[in-house]
Amino acid sequence: MMNCASSSKCDLISSQENIGNNKLSVEEDIWPKDDFDEYISKFEESGEKVSSEISDESVILLSGESNWPYPEDEFDDLISPNVGNFVSSYEGVCVDFPYEPYKSQEEMMKHIIAGVSHGENCLLESPTGTGKTAALLCALLAWQVRIDQKIGERRNLEKLKKSPCTCGFDLDPDASFVKTLDALTGETRVTRQTTHMMQQLILNSPKRKIVIRNPEETRAISDICSHCVSINVEQNLDDQNEVYLENTPVIYYATRTHSQIKQVVTQLKQTAYAGVPMTILSSRRQTCINDEALNSENVDDECLIRQQNTILKKEREQNMTTLDSSCTQKGEKGPFCNYAEDKYLVSSMYHQFRDIQNCVPFDIEELVEYGKSCEVCPYYGAKELHQSAKIVFCPYQYILYPWFQSAMGIKIPGNIIVFDEAHNIEDICRDVASVSIHEDGIHKWQRQVDEFREKLKKSYEKGKRKEVVDRILGEYWISFTKLKKWIQDQGLRLPILTYTQLSEAEVVTKFEEIGFGEKTLDTHFAYIKIFKDNDAEVKVPSEIISFVERIVYTLRSYYVNGKDGIPDYGTVLIKHEPKFTPSKTKRTKVAFTYELKLVCMNPGKTFKKLAPAHTIIVASGTLSPIESFKSELGVSFQHILSARHVIGRDQIWGGILTEKSFQKKERDDEWLQDWLGSVILSICDIVPSGVLVFLPSYGYLRQLLYRWELFPTEDTLMAKLRRIKQVFIEETGSNKASFKHCMEQYKHVVQSRGCVFFGVFRGKASEGVDFKDEEARSVIAVGIPHLPIKDPEVELKMKYNDRRSEFDRTFMSGNDWYSAQGFRALNQALGRCIRDKNDWGGVILLDSRFKLWKNKASLSAWLHEYLSNYETQHNLGISLNQFISRKLAI
Repeated sequence: MMNCASSSKCDLISSQENIGNNKLSVEEDIWPKDDFDEYISKFEESGEKVSSEISDESVILLSGESNWPYPEDEFDDLISPNVGNFVSSYEGVCVDFPYEPYKSQEEMMKHIIAGVSHGENCLLESPTGTGKTAALLCALLAWQVRIDQKIGERRNLEKLKKSPCTCGFDLDPDASFVKTLDALTGETRVTRQTTHMMQQLILNSPKRKIVIRNPEETRAISDICSHCVSINVEQNLDDQNEVYLENTPVIYYATRTHSQIKQVVTQLKQTAYAGVPMTILSSRRQTCINDEALNSENVDDECLIRQQNTILKKEREQNMTTLDSSCTQKGEKGPFCNYAEDKYLVSSMYHQFRDIQNCVPFDIEELVEYGKSCEVCPYYGAKELHQSAKIVFCPYQYILYPWFQSAMGIKIPGNIIVFDEAHNIEDICRDVASVSIHEDGIHKWQRQVDEFREKLKKSYEKGKRKEVVDRILGEYWISFTKLKKWIQDQGLRLPILTYTQLSEAEVVTKFEEIGFGEKTLDTHFAYIKIFKDNDAEVKVPSEIISFVERIVYTLRSYYVNGKDGIPDYGTVLIKHEPKFTPSKTKRTKVAFTYELKLVCMNPGKTFKKLAPAHTIIVASGTLSPIESFKSELGVSFQHILSARHVIGRDQIWGGILTEKSFQKKERDDEWLQDWLGSVILSICDIVPSGVLVFLPSYGYLRQLLYRWELFPTEDTLMAKLRRIKQVFIEETGSNKASFKHCMEQYKHVVQSRGCVFFGVFRGKASEGVDFKDEEARSVIAVGIPHLPIKDPEVELKMKYNDRRSEFDRTFMSGNDWYSAQGFRALNQALGRCIRDKNDWGGVILLDSRFKLWKNKASLSAWLHEYLSNYETQHNLGISLNQFISRKLAI
């Protein structure tokens, strides 16, 4: 199939031959009044007849050098691999897709290209399995190629415009030109019209006599020079509604985790745009290849120390200086890093590392392997590739946290920001602008400061910086001691295991007393800059810096008044469960701990800082209920889409069992718990392979398992369940390694026998795991996972939204926000069932509250048409069994 972009390139670069060299001979002439009036009337008549519309079929052919931004021999590698791709056009942008796109993908690409073409934002929901990632990548990269092409054309035209006119057609610099297509010959013609200024000058002349140097004239496009052609091309180069761009925006593609980045890179490898320059930004912990540094307590600090020592060592070797006793203070004995970035010596390492951009796209593991193979630091190598990358992959934090933006050199203004799998973006934005100050955290920080100040005193560092750093840390030590004492005093007033909300005035007063008032923040930012001096011989540990930095950045937002005078922050003091600590008499004593939280309730505080971006795209398989994103994020979304699924009606079965309610107040009923166990047991007996069960909380999961292990006493429910399927349980607080091991076991066993996995809404399994085919033939959702209503942050948020909604009708009320959070977690879990176009399975919702229209309407739009209500367990089982039997018979 012909590549659309390639064809366009050929049209635009076609050479023009036999350009007319006839020069217009213009003489000064005094026209009599009658002749002049006749000319004016003809001019006006001609002006009415000449249309400013240009046919899309008319093509201006440029002469001179090619304006295509890519070398001719690299174009095919960049755009079109040796596969039969499908090419579609959206708003003049040709998208080369790896297969025939689904309707949902076409809708997505239309919205994406419309958004980036006009500098507008997109809110896109497309169910898992509909090819959302492929649509995002192909649409954005195709548009990027088109913008590169336009900028190349424009720069070439600028060169042509600066060249002199050789045909005499462009004599009036203010003249307007109209391009038309001759209906008889099909030849493109250009008409030069007298300017409005010239016309008014003629009409207002007292004697009605004037020298006319540039009368109206029409010529064939082949009879004018390349300079005049460039003027006409420029007038029609860009869509009038399209944003004018001087540089091609970089795409920052952000996901929640590096494992998700790996999945996106895998998709990119399968597209026609696999040759695009790219990079992945990540932490030193992810990419360090120095084993000694990687095993240290703090990789960031160890890296900087080794890097500095290595640079100083190379500097001495280069200068051939004689080492004396003072050299030991400058890292003569190490530790060193052979992969360190060399800031002073000319090195070819990173030129070698750039070769990776000529290969296929790479994930973190491939980046690290490449760094090992060429003995170049992958961390700094990836940052080097950032300078020329067209698309940059990174976690959310690198976009949202200001200190990460600065450290990684991420530039928001004028670029495209994509948040994929962004169903939790509101919570993340609130967390970015919030801070938690725990008394134990202050104590730990002070201990680190004491150790560092002792090390600083013993160092050989010379100059004022040593004294300045020591003085600043001493001041901070005293300030945080006062803050810790105040937190403890406030906490002693609280009843056991409770919290209280503090007034804004009280909090501001206290922070001003300890030296963190609004007027002092600039000073603190200056201190942080001193701490981060990479050229200093004794470096301040990153944990010490980050503790102060987080507080200062949060206070900067805290002191800014909210909209309509409503504070965007709430402050709570929390008393935590007691800890048992050894006493001097070897007995244990109870020690309560206290925590001060500055809680941001407006995610727009963080998100609207991205407004200078060219386009922001928020995408996920689950955004419903989508209204909260429009209300909460503080920016406008001009393009909103909730796409349909790509599966057929025979691939999914949906049932709502309305027999019982699982509201929190009813969950302790043992009879209800036994009933739930019998429902799950019967479904597991019907459904083959894997069944996923999601519950509202870990506490309720433990309560159910305890009950089912004991009752009925003669043959417990869990014993019956284990005879049908192997049972897996998502443990609360499980670390990454143990959860990964559990998932690997589940996915291995489910291939040979039936399994049931018990998890919780908002847990790792419900939001971050891809259950394919046999791994999830059914998903059972128990209840609606509303947030804990008595949680202090939830209470603050609901009250804040109620106040805001009184002034701003577009802002969600507290109850609407609360409901949206619960249903979004539910929808996310239900999305585990269908993962691709060939998958099939059953979705079961257990709660009588789904009979209400407003609750059913809050489910993902793609699921509505598949759901049916069942009043009894028996009826649901019959229908589900019929569906399973039909699928197994195929």
